[in-house]
Amino acid sequence: LTKLKAICILIVLGLLVYINVFNNGFIWDDDGQIVNNVMIHSLENLGMLFTGSTFGFSASGQLSGAYYRPLMSTFFAIIYTIFGSNPFFFHLFQILFHIGNAILVFLFLGYFFSISLSLALAAIFLVHPINSETVGYIASTGDVLFLFFGMMAISMLRKKLTPILSATFSGLLLLWSLFSKETGFLFLPIIFLWKWFYYRKNIVTLILTSCGVITIYLLYRFGLAHIYFDRPDSIPISSLDLLHRMLNIPKIIYYYLSQFILPIHLSIAQLWIVKSIDISTFWLPLLIDVLVFVFLIIIGFYFWKRDRQYLKGYVFFCCWFVLGLLIYLQIIPLDMTVSDRWFYFPMIGLLGILGILLSKLISVHSRSNAWIMLTLSIIILLFSGRTMMRNRDWKNAVTLFKHDLLISKENYQLELLLAYELNKSGNYKEALVYAKDSIKHFPTYSGWSNLGIAEIKSGNTDQGIIALKNAYTLQPYEDVVQNLAYALLMYQQPQETKKFIQEQLIKFPNNPNFWFYLAVVNYKLGNNPDAITASQQCYSLSYGEKCKVIYLNLQQNQKIPPEVLKALLN
Repeated sequence: LTKLKAICILIVLGLLVYINVFNNGFIWDDDGQIVNNVMIHSLENLGMLFTGSTFGFSASGQLSGAYYRPLMSTFFAIIYTIFGSNPFFFHLFQILFHIGNAILVFLFLGYFFSISLSLALAAIFLVHPINSETVGYIASTGDVLFLFFGMMAISMLRKKLTPILSATFSGLLLLWSLFSKETGFLFLPIIFLWKWFYYRKNIVTLILTSCGVITIYLLYRFGLAHIYFDRPDSIPISSLDLLHRMLNIPKIIYYYLSQFILPIHLSIAQLWIVKSIDISTFWLPLLIDVLVFVFLIIIGFYFWKRDRQYLKGYVFFCCWFVLGLLIYLQIIPLDMTVSDRWFYFPMIGLLGILGILLSKLISVHSRSNAWIMLTLSIIILLFSGRTMMRNRDWKNAVTLFKHDLLISKENYQLELLLAYELNKSGNYKEALVYAKDSIKHFPTYSGWSNLGIAEIKSGNTDQGIIALKNAYTLQPYEDVVQNLAYALLMYQQPQETKKFIQEQLIKFPNNPNFWFYLAVVNYKLGNNPDAITASQQCYSLSYGEKCKVIYLNLQQNQKIPPEVLKALLN
């Protein structure tokens, strides 16, 4: 078995396992980051992608959100410009990058292990069901990109380059990793450990390069984009203090270890929290975690005492695994309790640990090699089948959310996401059920907003407006304000509506929809000059047909037929 043949095997295996992803649609945050994000619809906005976050829900086109991932947004913009809004191509390139990551993992593991063992471990990384979210969910493209550039940075250190060239290329790749996803910073300590253990030359150059990368990243994030590390809103785990978040650590670690070994119950948006110290949610996970880490320490002590040729690699991969896991233990509150895609980086460390143990076993019992490879092949086959099954859940949003609600019961976020999708498809009665359940389990502005839309579309306008006002009270985001403004325009007194819209235009002066609503409400009140001014402003911001129609009618002093006005508002 040669390296080239092994790489070909990984490519073929990856395409076969993820072949049923290509026809899946846009799901969840894909709407805000791609479909409705006008900023990535043209490469002319490329520079602007470095000045904001990743979401473009607002009609004004401004980027919002808590993440700073300009390279991921650039990646989306390139694909959208060339291929349009066809999800096939977004899936295609995401899968290709994941296969590329598996190849880089294989080449990196080849430094420690035989070609056959490195191939088997890389294949597990490639097809593992816990990675199906990372590969099949387009909005998680940042995960495959940050790992790709980080692994490329490590590979640069192994090439025979001058110190200056090595520092330049690795620094640039590390910066791209950080621009793809914040967790790219994990490669900074990993690369330092790699250099310390195996290439101790030019350590000072590496430190200076890392400091430069961090400085540039922080200047872009804080100085240019003004995106800071804010505490997530409306998330159960983030509402807890540090002590109570630490009660969740044993179950969080147990979750990832159990899903790595037996990935059966896979679900997105997991928001559970440990509410009390009991056997099933605290003591049992803690016991299992302690046993695992005690085992790892004993093995490390054994290598230190008896077989030091394995010690460096073992310690290196243990550090990789622990560092990758550490940032997701809710010491700093995150926007979910656990997420399958967060295990993408730590898994490499765990596979490295497994590789060290298997290498030692093979060296002691050479005849076990065939049995080990057979066992790993069976595991790869089983994981491949499970991943292909999970890929089908990602066919569309409704299918995914309904499936995952069977696993993650009473999950308020899955319920509100399902309500949102049902509202989009016009299934308002069913949307009402899930929106009410979401608010009952954990009231959020998004839950109230989806309930308001479902109530209004179901004919319950008063209840709908109350729900939208509750959403506005919790979080007056632009999309929430827009929903409420529309409802007031359609069902409340024009004078009250006008006052509300004028107040919002102070905060959102570049939202063409608010100017359109102002034009309509002024027309209803008989203030034609003000209506003309508002429609002109609307048209200057969006060049929309609805702004043009109302402007031309008012300019010619013509009445707008009720059916035409209704069509424009819808």
